[in-house]
Amino acid sequence: MEALLAFVKETGLRLIQLRNLNIDPEVLLPRMPALDSMGKPLGMRRMIEIIRREAPGVEIGNFTRPVKKAPGVGNVIVSP
Repeated sequence: MEALLAFVKETGLRLIQLRNLNIDPEVLLPRMPALDSMGKPLGMRRMIEIIRREAPGVEIGNFTRPVKKAPGVGNVIVSP
């Protein structure tokens, strides 16, 4: 969190775009550092609260394409 806030202040960025992390856990987990080396987890809600408090001029956005069910095809979901 400290590194992110320092980056925000150094660059003067105006927008942080949040995205879904769509990755296979079997690929991600072996590449992550040990959990005890990463500090206490914050969660998204707390992270957003901290950014809003510490960098009030920064907009927090998210662009996720809507999904819709394919007509007549059970649970299959398609992106536009």
